Amino acid sequence: EFASVPLENITPDLRVSLALVQAFRVPVRVVDPDGTPVAGARVTLSYGRLGMLQKIAETDDAGRARVGPVVPGPYYLRADADGYLPPEELEVEVGSEGWVDADGTGEQVLVLARPATIRGIVVDEHDRPVAGADVLLDSDVEFTVGEGDTRRRLFAMALGSDAASGSLGVTTGEVPDIPLFADEGELGQQEEDSLVGVRSEADGSFELTMLLPGKHRLWAIHGGHAASAVQTFELRSGELREGVQLQLREGVPLTGVVRTANGTPIVGAQIDLGDGLILSTDERGVFDAGYRRGAQRLIVRGPGMIPRVVDVQLGDVPFDVPIELEPAQDHFSGRVVDGNGRPIADVEVELRPVDGLSPSLVTWTDAKGSYRFDELGPGAVEISFDHGSYVPAEARSRVTADGAGGDFEIVLETGWQIDVLVRSAGRGDPIEDAHLRVGNTTVTTDHKGRAVLDRLVGVVELEVEAPGWVGSTQTVRDDGSGRIELTIELGDGGSIEGTIDDDIGDPVAGAVVSVYSLGGELLGEAKSDGRGRWHIDGVPPGDVELRAEPPMARSAVLAPLAGFESDVLRGEVTKAVRLRFERP
Repeated sequence: EFASVPLENITPDLRVSLALVQAFRVPVRVVDPDGTPVAGARVTLSYGRLGMLQKIAETDDAGRARVGPVVPGPYYLRADADGYLPPEELEVEVGSEGWVDADGTGEQVLVLARPATIRGIVVDEHDRPVAGADVLLDSDVEFTVGEGDTRRRLFAMALGSDAASGSLGVTTGEVPDIPLFADEGELGQQEEDSLVGVRSEADGSFELTMLLPGKHRLWAIHGGHAASAVQTFELRSGELREGVQLQLREGVPLTGVVRTANGTPIVGAQIDLGDGLILSTDERGVFDAGYRRGAQRLIVRGPGMIPRVVDVQLGDVPFDVPIELEPAQDHFSGRVVDGNGRPIADVEVELRPVDGLSPSLVTWTDAKGSYRFDELGPGAVEISFDHGSYVPAEARSRVTADGAGGDFEIVLETGWQIDVLVRSAGRGDPIEDAHLRVGNTTVTTDHKGRAVLDRLVGVVELEVEAPGWVGSTQTVRDDGSGRIELTIELGDGGSIEGTIDDDIGDPVAGAVVSVYSLGGELLGEAKSDGRGRWHIDGVPPGDVELRAEPPMARSAVLAPLAGFESDVLRGEVTKAVRLRFERP
């Protein structure tokens, strides 16, 4: 099979030539926590963390799939299936001869997680069941109610897509903006559409399924009552928490109207109550927040208006709050130039108001290096500038009335470069696939051991890592020439590997295992795979301490591990190190 190297950020109307090279597929097996194959699991292999240029496949009856074809390079592998939770994403490497099978198993195994479940009932202040109450869930974990259904639908759409219907299988035509405010035809629907959770049945019962282990906050709201108190739960993998009771409370009606300063109703304004409920005003500018109690904070946003925070203290009588919004009629403009004063086109400019209420805005400079943002409110803003040929820059400024501050001009620097040769300290052989990192920028050496880091500014810390070699960190500064040539020699190291389980013996995927010297210096770290396996290369020989952090989704129920001592020998692999998390 053949495929082309992935291309990103293609300029419109640019003629692109794609060269086909030999491509490969990644063999994957998906199993449940007991090791039983999972048929029909959805597997995706993508070029980046955001899921760009995905390759997809569905597992057969043996839980196996071959995902691709893809060209050599680093990829992210994910899987999910009905009735299970997805494991942590895995980084996999496809080399010049195919998938790199570091463990000799012949396939990459992904272990799905057991979901947790909460069951309970919603009652009123007299302990009577309440039907139609919205049970809301707020979690410290990233995968929650409804996401499995969304993944399944998107996967089915991808499998059934017709590549001929659009370039490279994507949609044709103009991509519409994501609306920040509801259309008039959607007004009145926001109370239902904006909630994340489930609705109680006729007998007041509810069930929340497909929950990740970790901390979850749960409460209920209903139009005829004030919200229940928030309850917090720490769930373990596969746990069933039953008998939860959410009791709605007495309250008073909270209503309001949103107008401009001259009394014109604002249609489609958003009122965020901060508890999962977001309302929209009707054609009269009116909203109804139902029964509530105590202190309330309303965040009010309107199309073309300056956002506003309104604090209300409710007592024993119904409360109607009038709200006025001012128009966002200011603008912010500027110009981007290089060190010689020449304009730079196609610079991505992001403007972020620091009020915490207004959305970020993005635009690009034109041929004159100019940009402009309209419909802004006055106040402080942060602006970032990014272009592939210049050093990224950030600045702070203020939006003033009608742009009274004038254009904001910034100079982007081309920066300086480091041309690096990485070789072995003994024989001087070039080291391929060494990773060089400065800040958030990472490059990899070629077969000659060379790599170039550009767009650097000031004094930088250069970190070099390579599998099987002891890493190096150096401070590098520009000598005024704009280009530094640097040779870095790495010494041989040892390796250490093993597995990590939870307190009941299940493997833990996505745990970060770190190896330290006995003096406390970090020597290396790795993330465990779907079977709880981890491997760390390039460790200096000697006695070491192992530490481990559970994945974020399980940090509430698994305590960090520290104080596990072992040793590493030069050129050898310390194997079968078994680590185990305990409960806090």
